[in-house]
Amino acid sequence: MIIYEEVKKNTIVSIFSKQKDILDEVVDKLENDEFNVKKYDDIEKLKESIIEKKARIIVFLDYDLENIKHIKELDNTLMIILYVETVTKAIYKEVKKLDIQNVVDLDRLDDEIMYSLRIISQEENIDFEKFKLDIVGNLVETISHQIQANLLLIGASLDVIKMLTYDDKISNNSEKKDVMENLYSKNNTSLQKANMLLQLMSDATNISSESIMKYDDILDIIKLILDEFIKENNANLVVTKKIKEATYICGPLNDVIFIICKLIKILVEMNINKIELVIREDEFNWYFEIKNQEYVIEREKINTIIKYITYVKNVKSKIIDKKIIIEIKKVR
Repeated sequence: MIIYEEVKKNTIVSIFSKQKDILDEVVDKLENDEFNVKKYDDIEKLKESIIEKKARIIVFLDYDLENIKHIKELDNTLMIILYVETVTKAIYKEVKKLDIQNVVDLDRLDDEIMYSLRIISQEENIDFEKFKLDIVGNLVETISHQIQANLLLIGASLDVIKMLTYDDKISNNSEKKDVMENLYSKNNTSLQKANMLLQLMSDATNISSESIMKYDDILDIIKLILDEFIKENNANLVVTKKIKEATYICGPLNDVIFIICKLIKILVEMNINKIELVIREDEFNWYFEIKNQEYVIEREKINTIIKYITYVKNVKSKIIDKKIIIEIKKVR
């Protein structure tokens, strides 16, 4: 689940006024309340921030309906709050024509911003769950194929075991025992793989939650999901482990797995055919690095996914030239 505190930290509240005194006063107050605030005294610069998608909540400290109208026309998803010293029926009636109902005095400004942030948090949660289901939908055929392949392998092995059980022509008991143990080991591995994939599919439709997995299992799941796609596109995915043996990783791992798979698919679709997935750790974080040797990664192409990573609790991301780094914080 996208955490409200993360939305609060990452959502810019843009404050506009031509009156410097009141602008500074309100900004200071909101910053003391730990809102992420950016102030504007130039309407054109505010418009630029909207066009660049750097604004979501806008507080107008000047009663200028023409400016508000122009801003609203730029993006009708903006949450606009109009601050006036005294809210009268006449003012409320006038701004309601622009479909702006968030008219508040200074005492209620904090509450109104908090309310807007909670709406954004709910919207982001819905969008994120849709995003995950979309990824799951695209991967269902691949995952189903992998499960089916593993179950067919188990079925074939059971037939062989049955045959061996009743076959007196096996040269000696030791040979039969070795064959049976080998088949048992393969069956057990196949069952574990099928179980991991089924668990991933089951968890994908649930609200994101913390889980604990061995790092090898995480990498196995990623490889299983992407195996057919990588082959079909003549790509090469190399997995490198720079982490202690038998390390367990905890965090919102289902979300991280789906995000990594989606990022790798996007890079392959961009004709980047040599990709390396590196997993490493330090004292504070686990790191999943998606590296390529061909093209500098353009943030615009993966912007939506990066946005979702920003909102997932204890998970961060950054892009450095040809590398995407996903960090999972070690919670103590």
